[in-house]
Amino acid sequence: MVLEILLVLQCLAVILLLVRLHISENEKSQVTSELQDMKKSELHLHCLLKMCENEKSQLVSELQDLKESNDMVEETIETLKHELQNERALIFRLSRSVLQILDRNSWLTARNAQLETGVVGLNQNTTAQSSRNTQASYYNRHQNDKAKLDLMIDALCSHSKVRMISYIKDIDGGISEKISEHQIETRIDVEVLILNHFYDAFVTVTTSEMKQAQQIVEPIVGELFKFMKSNQKSHQPKFVGNAPLKSGSIEEQLKVLQADEFDFMFPIELPHGISPQFQMCHLQSNCPKDQYGFGKIEVQQNVFNDSTKQFMEKFVICQYLQANKIKDWFKGAVQKGLNYINAHKAKICEKAGQKCLQIEQVKLNEMSAGICLVIELPEESILVDVIPAVKVDNSNMYLITKSLKADSPSLWRLSYSLYEMKLIGLLGEFLGSTQHTKCLKILKALRDLDAGMNSSSQLSSVLTSYHLKTMLLHIMLNDLQKKCSDGKWKSRALVYEMRNLLEVAETTTDNKELENVFFSPLMREISFRGRSLQEHLNIPDWAIAKDHSQALNLFSEHHIDHNSLNQVSARMEEIQEQWLNVIHQHVYLLVMEIVY
Repeated sequence: MVLEILLVLQCLAVILLLVRLHISENEKSQVTSELQDMKKSELHLHCLLKMCENEKSQLVSELQDLKESNDMVEETIETLKHELQNERALIFRLSRSVLQILDRNSWLTARNAQLETGVVGLNQNTTAQSSRNTQASYYNRHQNDKAKLDLMIDALCSHSKVRMISYIKDIDGGISEKISEHQIETRIDVEVLILNHFYDAFVTVTTSEMKQAQQIVEPIVGELFKFMKSNQKSHQPKFVGNAPLKSGSIEEQLKVLQADEFDFMFPIELPHGISPQFQMCHLQSNCPKDQYGFGKIEVQQNVFNDSTKQFMEKFVICQYLQANKIKDWFKGAVQKGLNYINAHKAKICEKAGQKCLQIEQVKLNEMSAGICLVIELPEESILVDVIPAVKVDNSNMYLITKSLKADSPSLWRLSYSLYEMKLIGLLGEFLGSTQHTKCLKILKALRDLDAGMNSSSQLSSVLTSYHLKTMLLHIMLNDLQKKCSDGKWKSRALVYEMRNLLEVAETTTDNKELENVFFSPLMREISFRGRSLQEHLNIPDWAIAKDHSQALNLFSEHHIDHNSLNQVSARMEEIQEQWLNVIHQHVYLLVMEIVY
């Protein structure tokens, strides 16, 4: 019995062992299967990681491309900003140097395409017409049609207030936005706004621009004068004074568009042992009238030596000092001075400052009366006229080397430039107004810009700044005689004086009569504050004509070609008839809005 039980137990143990072995095999298969699944999962994960890495690389590359594109966009934006700033600056640099760089016709064509004729921006709402925020904006366009310009002005005049948004040159020569509101009562009020904008945006030369140009020019001219004075010979004329005399539109504060032209007189004296005797043509009984305003310098040799002998042989013919020979000598002296300046430019400019260091070279050009220096800068040139001048006795009158004709080399032209500067300032003080000179500068700018609007125009080549200044002086003298009240110069005076100056310009060119105000009895006849203008200015008697029969007509056929003057007269008539339209063609970056 026991044996059987043991046998049974052994069988059971074998059975259990077999069962356990079967279970182990199943578990093994299951584990193997799970391992295989894990390997598959690992492979799948590896593939996913690989894909992620590829996607990551692609994303990094795309991000890099985007970053580079963004940098390029930012650079493009900066470039466009810079180009826009330059384009705006170019608009306000309408001057000879700019016109030399740009093709004026192409510039005008591009501008005309941009500034098409029309009045735009009408934005009115009938339900809110009385609202202060409702406004009609009139943007100026290139108005060749006077009727359309009149329509725009009439629309502005139909309301009491106008907001003007303009872009003008600021005190530093940059571009700044100016917003202002103005009461409008009549058409003249709108005309005043357009005139003032044209003056501020185009005509005037800012203090900063003037200072920068002076920092370039004055050191060069000063060094030239110093060199010429220190290298003069005993048998040649002597340079006198500590510096050359400033003259011209810069010194008179009448320069327009750009500070790119300067004028200097180099005073000279005859060498020791040579004395001058001045003979003014208008004081000679047998002198033809076309020689009025000129004089001769008769010389006398008081000391006889090699120096005076050489001087007489080189510069004098029949006892008269020859203007052409003095000019030739002066030109040679200037050229030697420029050779020195160009050779030592770095040292000279280092003392003068940063602006002067921009100079590339200084060249010499000959002109009718004297010598023209061309100071070349990287992007522009500045012209400097220098001329030898002989002081007449103890006055502020000078004889300069400009002969009446090529066959009259002994004639020297009288220069009233120092008296002219003083007279303009004196009359402005007496009349209590700056509108006169403002109108003169506007007309000078129109003259200089006219060739761009009318290719056949001869305004700038025939009508000189001296002609325009003389016209203005006649107006100021006439107003002084009428004892105009100060009230005339307020508010709308700019328009009245602009019309007046244009009328005088058209009339004088048509009649071919323009009297030199200095070479006439006007200085003696017109009195103010108990003294004549001659006494105020301290002009010597011999420098003033005895009567109107001796007056000098600047538009006589001896001084100007009448065929050219006829063309100028016709153009001045056109400008006078539609002067605001002509000015408006040059006005840019100006918005006028009606304020309700």
